[in-house]
Parts: sequence; structure tokens; C-alpha cells
Amino acid sequence: MIDPGVHFICGLSDVNAVIGESAEIMCKLSREDCEGAWFRDGQKPIKIHWYKEEDELQDDTNIKIERSSRQSRLLLIRCQRKDTGEIKIKLKNEDGVTEAISQLIVLDKPTCPLGPADVIESSPVCIEFKWRPPKDDGGSPVSSYTLERQQVGRNTWKKLGEVAGVPCYRDTDVEHGRKYCYRIRAVTAEGISDLMETDDMQAGTLGFEYEFRVACVNLSGPGESSNPSEFVCARDPKNDPKSPGPVELEENVPGTVTILWEPSLDEKRDDRLHYTVSKLDSTKNTWSTVADRLFNHRFTVCNIMEGREYHFRVYAKNDMGISAPSESPIWGREKKRAQRSLSGICSISVRPPSPPLLPFYNALFEAVCSLLTHPVKA
Repeated sequence: MIDPGVHFICGLSDVNAVIGESAEIMCKLSREDCEGAWFRDGQKPIKIHWYKEEDELQDDTNIKIERSSRQSRLLLIRCQRKDTGEIKIKLKNEDGVTEAISQLIVLDKPTCPLGPADVIESSPVCIEFKWRPPKDDGGSPVSSYTLERQQVGRNTWKKLGEVAGVPCYRDTDVEHGRKYCYRIRAVTAEGISDLMETDDMQAGTLGFEYEFRVACVNLSGPGESSNPSEFVCARDPKNDPKSPGPVELEENVPGTVTILWEPSLDEKRDDRLHYTVSKLDSTKNTWSTVADRLFNHRFTVCNIMEGREYHFRVYAKNDMGISAPSESPIWGREKKRAQRSLSGICSISVRPPSPPLLPFYNALFEAVCSLLTHPVKA
């Protein structure tokens, strides 16, 4: 409908134009708040519509649409990441419809990486784990990840630096048995994401036992796992105990040899460390264990036969393994006599008797009593 209160103050007049130059046609209306429509050769003007993801856009607080005789402009104010999507302009008149499409990408910093983190390897010397990339990279690819680490029980966080854009990290600066927590942030050209914090991860504890299964994998997925392996103990070979110190031999009672040795250097820091004594008789070809789980530094071996040579070895043992042996001098070539004291008291080490050796220990006990009762003359 035409507003009857509006009329032309100045109508149209014929205009001559030179090729390649502009032509201006102008008219004036009686009111400024009305909008006119131009027709060429009697055709209706083209209608312009803007769409976002098939929804038509209208002027509002954050959307401004400008139209002129030769162009139309869409202005989106205070864009948000959610505004990313397809933008379409559609032109329509009585002859048909045409449209053009573009993609609007609103850049932002990425969202935080996705958890939970999956542990790939946990050993006494490393923890390797992976996580998932951010759900939204903000329109720019993730270039790297920054990591921080906290040892559980402490209040400080240690910066581990940046890793390439692969969501995986191998931490080789760990202590066995310790638990660690990690903070991970994604980095793009637009900024750094909020952090993702992992659950506690424990470096594989020495002394723990593990079993393993093996499965084949192809493009269709993993197959059935094999039967489990035997249990193996996680340990670092470098932590096998150090050998005991020098070994000495004494004969305090005939038919016995007392073995004495200096403690292993690891004894003070390992209250579970103990000692094992082995013997080799010159008439045999194999070593035999004569004592195990000794927590002192001496042991008396019985049933030592005259005319034979004996070799002794002392080992240090703990939960991680056994040390190299410390070997004694050869016994039997030159016997050592019992050390005598002016007090008449001689130190004798005696083990509790076993039933087969009971007669021998009865005789040994009588000999000890005799020494303690009758001082030896110097």
C-alpha cells in the first residue's frame, strides 16, 4: 500500500550517460521516513536475504544488515565460537533465485584436552601415558601441549615444558613407588587452553610382580589374548645389593670353622638385607648353601674334616636380588688355632642343634663349659 500522504517533490527526468561513466537518477519524496523501490524496465527490485545454517537472519542487537543499490553487507557484532558455520546470501526476483555460500570461522583458544589419561607404561624408571585432543581446537590446529607435574603429597608443581602436538608423554624422571599427577594444556595460534588434570599415576614399584598377555592386532581389531606369562618381579639390576666386605676364617673349636665378614655397604639403608653362606668341599664339585637369612656378620660351619680343603662364599641378598660373592681364603692348607685370652674366655658361635648332630653338639657344649671353667694358661 502507498501512503497517500507521501508524494514526489521532484520527479524523474531523462538522463544521458556516456559509456564507461556513471549515471545518476534522483528524485525527492515529501517524507524522509519512507523507503522507495527502483524498477528497471518495469521489473521488480531484487530481494536480498541472509541465512546462517538455513536460518534467515534479521536485524537485532548483534546482527546488522546493510543494503544499497549495488551491494549488501552483513555485520555480526561480538562474534562467539558458536557463530561458526555456513553463511548464505540469497537473491530473488521474478526471474529466479541465485545464492552464494561462505564459511564463517570464529577463532578462539582451544578447549581443554580430554581425559582420562591412559597409562601405556609404568616402570620403576618411567611413566608413559596418553590423552585425547580437545573437543574444539578453536579453529586452529593444536601445535603443542604444555605439561606440569606434581608429586603426590607435595604442594608444588614442576614445569615439564612442551611436547609436540601428539597427545602422549613419556616421563623418565620418576622414582619407583612414587605417585605423580599431571596438568596438561593445549596450545594453538590463538592461545592456551584451560588445564586438564590427570588422576594419580604410580611409577612401577620395585618388587611388585607382573604378568603379561599378548594379542595380535590387524585392521579388524585385536584378537584373543594369549595365556598369561609367568609372574616376573619388577626391579632395576643396578639395585642388586653390593657384596659383603672381606671374609676371614677362624677355628675356635676343632671340626668347626667360624666365618666372619664385613657388612655390605647397602646394609644401613636396607633393613631387609641378609646374608647367605655357601661351601665347597675339595672332594665335591658343587657348592652347597650352609646358611641363609643371616642378619649378623659371622657363622660357624660344623663337620669340617681334616685333610680336606674348603672354600667359602658370602652373598648379600635383598628383595631385589643377590650380590656377587665375597670369597674366603682356602681353609685346610694352614689351620688357624683358636685365639686365646688371658681371661680364659673364648668366643664361640653355636647354632641350635639338629637331631642328627645332637651327639656332636653335646660334646661341643662340654668342651665350651670346660674352657669357661678352667682358664687357659698363657
